[in-house]
Amino acid sequence: MIDVVIAAALLFLLLLLMPKLTTGRVLYAESFVPKLQVYRSLIERDLRGITVRIEIAHRKLYKIKILKLFKPVFDLLPSAYRVKTNRNGLFFFWAYPFDVVNVTIENDMRETFTLRHKVKDFASKPVNFFYAIFHLFCPVLLHEECIEIPTTLGKTCGYADRLSVSPGEELSLMISTRAKTFSVEFLRAGSELKKINGRDNIPGTYQRIETKFPSALGCGWKPTMQYRVPKGISSGCYLLKLNGNGNGDSSFIPVIVKPEKPDNRIAVIASTNTWHAYNSWGGQNFYINFTSFPSKYVLSTQRPFDLYVRNHVEDTCQITRDHLLVGERFVWSWLEREGFQYDLYSDTDLHSKDIFEKYLKHYKIILLSTHNEYWSYEMIEHLKEFIKAGGNVISLSGNTMYKEVSYPDENLIVLDGAYLRYQDFSEETVLGVAHDLRGFKTWDAYKVVQPDHWIFSSTGLKNGDLIGKDGLNVSLTGKPGASGWETDKIYPLAPDGTTLLAKGINEGDGGAEMVIYQENGGGSVFSVGSISFGGSLLSDSHISQITKNVVERFLKA
Repeated sequence: MIDVVIAAALLFLLLLLMPKLTTGRVLYAESFVPKLQVYRSLIERDLRGITVRIEIAHRKLYKIKILKLFKPVFDLLPSAYRVKTNRNGLFFFWAYPFDVVNVTIENDMRETFTLRHKVKDFASKPVNFFYAIFHLFCPVLLHEECIEIPTTLGKTCGYADRLSVSPGEELSLMISTRAKTFSVEFLRAGSELKKINGRDNIPGTYQRIETKFPSALGCGWKPTMQYRVPKGISSGCYLLKLNGNGNGDSSFIPVIVKPEKPDNRIAVIASTNTWHAYNSWGGQNFYINFTSFPSKYVLSTQRPFDLYVRNHVEDTCQITRDHLLVGERFVWSWLEREGFQYDLYSDTDLHSKDIFEKYLKHYKIILLSTHNEYWSYEMIEHLKEFIKAGGNVISLSGNTMYKEVSYPDENLIVLDGAYLRYQDFSEETVLGVAHDLRGFKTWDAYKVVQPDHWIFSSTGLKNGDLIGKDGLNVSLTGKPGASGWETDKIYPLAPDGTTLLAKGINEGDGGAEMVIYQENGGGSVFSVGSISFGGSLLSDSHISQITKNVVERFLKA
């Protein structure tokens, strides 16, 4: 028996003294494929030839006194060397179990891993023992993690120190490019993509990521240039387009330009919290978390947007599938086409008490659009105050006011308590409708149920007629429909007097419900309960006329 124990101990010692072939992987943090509308598992990209530097930062086996005798053997393995990735981004290197290894993609970013015996959660002890023995022969990186390379790293990309500004204010732009020089175009994204001004031959500087988790901690880049927003321009969504080396080396930084003073009567809220929530530049967003950052639901605003990877901003509005900036552009374009002057604000502007008091409370209408999902309680209270004081709300949005966020500082957005409805608040108490999972990823028309209501004036519609069959914001298969993607319905806590006007005919009873109600002694709220509704404004005459009726009526109220 003693012989068996001694033999086992010697075998174990031999296994520890043998360097192990270890596997790592490089992945691009491009989580979304626009043409397929799917996540990264289907992306195929040739990743061969990326240089990875391996450095043994600390050998924990040295803590075992008897193993210090074998230090000359351990030290035969180089403490630093370089390897290359294969087509699939895999790289292989030699190390010992429990080594602390710095794995660096040269000039890009760094990860530190500890090589451990892998165990499987919830597995039995024999299974975990098998895994531990197996990984003595071939350890892997802790949690089988991968090193993330942001999609545009190495190309021309950047971010601004803030998203919402006023005319005449100066922005600091943090830009990284491998181009010797680059250019910046300042464009307005309305019904047309209009160039306001630009700057050429700006010296380019490549900036490596200075933090371990850029999604949560920001990139840490230094300011490349200052850009002053022109005075006298109208409020709206603008793009700072960055152009580097030829085709394919460009990106944009979105900028919400507030008005100098609230001269117009319609305030539109850009769903900027949702833009951030879906921005996966750097490896994670509120839906995709490829790193092990302890606070999973923390996102930094100090990193580039990957919105242009999802959907390019074309010269004019075209058929597409988008619930972010491009999707909201349908609504802005419709307002311009119909001659309604509006001012644009960000979600953080609605959150700010100063901006609400100085600007937003003075409008006749606050308009929400497309996918305004993430709300702070300050945003909710300000909107409720606006309605109570006689202001009118038009919600051309689905899955609205659904999850709670907060802002620990001006550069962070945190998903706090997740669903607001589980925190003694229900969105239907403000909007008249609440999110319903039955409509997820379905598109269709609405069926009229109250044709005598004033919102259907000048349409000639009858009970049971279908509206919103056409649209520019379509499903994966190209099917249009004003009731689509994610939809909301009347729930029990909807205000008294909430009237159902039309109902989507989506499969599985998943159709959005179009409603209206008036606050006692206050303003009115019109909600369509659909993400894809804005895509029908430019292409469906009935949807356009109904919305026009609501805007005109609310402006006169």
